[in-house]
Amino acid sequence: MDAPICGKIDDVVKSFWDNLKGLFGIIGIGTIIKEIITQTKGAKELFEKAIEFVGVEAAAGFWIWAIIVYAVSVYILFRMWYDDCVGDPEGQTRCVSGVVEKVTDESVGLIFNADHPSAHVVVKSRYWDLLQLNAGMINCSAAGSPILIVFYESSKVCGAKLGALIGGAAVGIGGIVLGALAAAAIGCATIILCALALLIAALIVVAAVIIGAAAGGAIGAAVSEDNVPELENGDAIQVGDYVSVLGPTIRNDNYEGAIVQYFNETTSLLGRSSGSPSFSHEDPDNAIPDNMEACPAIIL
Repeated sequence: MDAPICGKIDDVVKSFWDNLKGLFGIIGIGTIIKEIITQTKGAKELFEKAIEFVGVEAAAGFWIWAIIVYAVSVYILFRMWYDDCVGDPEGQTRCVSGVVEKVTDESVGLIFNADHPSAHVVVKSRYWDLLQLNAGMINCSAAGSPILIVFYESSKVCGAKLGALIGGAAVGIGGIVLGALAAAAIGCATIILCALALLIAALIVVAAVIIGAAAGGAIGAAVSEDNVPELENGDAIQVGDYVSVLGPTIRNDNYEGAIVQYFNETTSLLGRSSGSPSFSHEDPDNAIPDNMEACPAIIL
C-alpha cells in the first residue's frame, strides 16, 4: 500500500460556531473590531429600524443590544463546555494499533484554547485508509509516517470550561449595565456616533464575559484533578509503547481536518519499542503481528 501524502489535503471550512469561538478569543477581538468598523455604513438606519420595530426608545435599544451580545457570548461558552464535555462524542468507534511517538499534557492556560491530553500514535500501514477517509490533513512523524492523534478526556479541562461558563455569565451581567450606559451616553445622533455606541457596548460586554470566563476557568481548573493519557491498567502511556487504541474517530476541523480519536475509550499495551522517536510505520508493522493486536478487525 502506498503511503499517504503528509500534510494538507484540502481547505478546512469551519462551522458558524467554530468561527464565532475563534473570534471570541482575546486574539480575535481585533478581528471583531475590524469587522464592525467596516460595517458602519448604514448602522444608524439599521439601529433605528430595529428599535422602531420593537417599539422602544434608543436608550432602551442599547440595553436590548447589550443583552443580545451577552446572550450570544454566554451561549458560545456553553457550547464550548457542552460539546466538549457533556454531549455524545461524534464519529464511529474505531480501533488502530501502532507506536506512541509523543505524549502531550492537558492545557488550560488560555480557556478559549484549552485542550485535552493526547498521545500521537504512528499507526501500522494497515490503518492508513482510516486516516485518509474524508481527511483534510494527514499528520506524520518526522520519519514521514502517518499519525493518529488520540485524545483523553480531562476533568481539569472540562472543569475549566464549566468554570468559564459560570464566571463569564456572572461577570457579563455587569458588562450589560456598563455597556448599555456607555452606549446611551454616546447616543445615536449620527451614523458614526451610532456605530461607535454599538461597538463600545459590544466590546464592554464581551470584555466582561472574557474577564469572568478567565477567572472562572482558572478556579474550575484549580479545583479539578490533573489527567494524563493512561493505559487500561491505569499506568501512564509512555513514548515508545506499542498500543491498540479504541474510541470514536472522526475528522476534526479544529486540527486542520485531520482524523483524530476523541475521546479514547481504551488503550491496550502490546509491548515496547527498542527504538526512539521519530518512529516509522515499519517499526510497529514489524513488531506487532495482526493477531497480537487488541483490535484485529478493520471496519471502514
